[in-house]
Amino acid sequence: MNSAASSSCCNPSDSPPVGAVRPSGLARVQTVLVNIFDALATWHERALDRRRLAALDERMLHDIGLDAASAAEEAFKPFWRR
Repeated sequence: MNSAASSSCCNPSDSPPVGAVRPSGLARVQTVLVNIFDALATWHERALDRRRLAALDERMLHDIGLDAASAAEEAFKPFWRR
């Protein structure tokens, strides 16, 4: 038996942990859909927050510790950027 074959068959990192169950195809699809929904909800909330920020006047911005330039920079970022 050559060394390459023997090292690849017994590498513990290649096998799942004892007792681990691989998720079914349906569970993987569900996970992907949940992740997509979470991303869409986050983007929507971010867009609303930025729209609200853009609507604040100088006094309100001062109350929350922002200047107009910083608020504008944040308000006009695309919704997918943090």
